Amino acid sequence: MTNLPAIRIEDLPEEFFIDLAVGTNSYVEICDNYGIDESTSVVLESDPLFQRRLRIAQQVVEDDGTAFRSRCRVAVANSVHHVVHMMQDTDVPASTQLDAFKTLVKYGGLEPQKEDNSGVSGPQLVLNIVAPDGTTTDFVAKMPQKTSQNTIEDADFEEIDTPELSILPPQASTLFGAS
Repeated sequence: MTNLPAIRIEDLPEEFFIDLAVGTNSYVEICDNYGIDESTSVVLESDPLFQRRLRIAQQVVEDDGTAFRSRCRVAVANSVHHVVHMMQDTDVPASTQLDAFKTLVKYGGLEPQKEDNSGVSGPQLVLNIVAPDGTTTDFVAKMPQKTSQNTIEDADFEEIDTPELSILPPQASTLFGAS
């Protein structure tokens, strides 16, 4: 009588086989992550269905590059401390240290966020001109955004209230002194 595992191979999720196929963690670690004990993992490993599903997963991750990218991420993560030491080594040229610093900032996601100016902000007029030869030219005219009414912005002052000015003609009574 063979020793049957407590888990059926058909019930194991695809992610389990993908994790194995990528190969960045050991078989024991992956089994541990999925709650598979050591005795069950030994029996699973020798099962033909298990081996078939693993081969399929290996083919998938090799074809789409997942395995390669994952291994590269692990290699980079393991090399960060070497890059940090290189940045602190006075025998390393300053340009190399700067490049190492820029690389860590870039891949660490520490670069300042760039403003997204691609969106439309306010009304705009778009003219599409089609020439007789079929070439097209687009002209875009954007309307300036209003900041706030009755304020003047100045480099030296944050905000200045402006008086309300009337452009209505004076009334006859104020011109001739009648009350």
